[in-house]
Amino acid sequence: MLLSLGVLELGARRLRSGVAAEPGAEIYRTPCPYLMFAGKPGAVADIADCMTRYQGPPAHVEMDEMGVRRDDRITQPKRPDATRIVVLGGSTVFLGSTSADTIPARLERLLHEGGRTDVEVFNFGVVSYVSGQDLMMLLHRVADLSPDMVIAYGGGNDIFTPFGYDPRPGYPYNFFMVEDAIATARGTNSWDLLSALAARSALVSLTRGQPLTTGTGDPLTRLREQVGYRSAGWEDRVVATYIGNLEKMAALAQGFGFKLAAVLQPMLHFKTPHVGRESQFVGDADFSDYLDRQYDRTRKAYVDLEQRHGGGGCHFIDISLCLRDCNRELYWDLIHTDNEGNGLIARAIKAALRERGLPPARASQ
Repeated sequence: MLLSLGVLELGARRLRSGVAAEPGAEIYRTPCPYLMFAGKPGAVADIADCMTRYQGPPAHVEMDEMGVRRDDRITQPKRPDATRIVVLGGSTVFLGSTSADTIPARLERLLHEGGRTDVEVFNFGVVSYVSGQDLMMLLHRVADLSPDMVIAYGGGNDIFTPFGYDPRPGYPYNFFMVEDAIATARGTNSWDLLSALAARSALVSLTRGQPLTTGTGDPLTRLREQVGYRSAGWEDRVVATYIGNLEKMAALAQGFGFKLAAVLQPMLHFKTPHVGRESQFVGDADFSDYLDRQYDRTRKAYVDLEQRHGGGGCHFIDISLCLRDCNRELYWDLIHTDNEGNGLIARAIKAALRERGLPPARASQ
């Protein structure tokens, strides 16, 4: 019986190896101290190009030793004639068919066209990041690069991740799986061991259509009960956690002496009309109502933050409606735009920065 199961397992693994996985998943999330995960240092890959809805040639992705998209202009110390801007965020910052198609690169080109040829914009986006991870990236990596300005582009992951994944406000993407893996490794009982083996089994995965969860019970259901999932108090904590992390970034900006621009990103939900396949990704009425409530809370918090911190070199910019009236297909899921959408978002950021006299001028100017 054991021999037969072994043969079936090997066959299942061979079969599963031909099944398409999330493009680039193997380089997006590598365990990393303090940050939980980042890109795989030094990884080089050609992956299916999601930014063209997988219709174009493969996208070439290179990661540097810090786990972000490689940019050989990052030197230390920085050039004395350069104004250094670092953009933090999740996959919406990271993604582009090429590095030149990302929001940070598009923003740099627009600033150059406007006469700010001294500006260098660096992409520190990491797939799935929430603001707490941006905060740690800022403290442990970006601060050492002596930026003149940091743009924290996000809000979307902080709001929708707890709705569909780990429900604890501010927790990284599926953090419960990390906790579960650690508990299983401790081998607290025989059932944990057996369920762990089953969870790694390709045969079980193929026959069930998805892997087994380890441990007893559904961890998401258990966690949702613990945190009061979908309650008014839980919704308040989701937004409060995000805003609290932005305030900590503002304190770091003042301490390290750089400008901060927190930018609230758009989502498909706020775009009308939905064109082409966009309507497939909107979600049901419960999710739409949730986004309305949470973005309303967040927009009000941004107004308060700008009133309290705007005079001190920290700005809180809401561009969540910048694609509202765009009459063409831009989104390929609920939060990601294609390369053209990246360009439109970069234009909105540039316009908002210019209104506030940003980016800062070089000391020599």
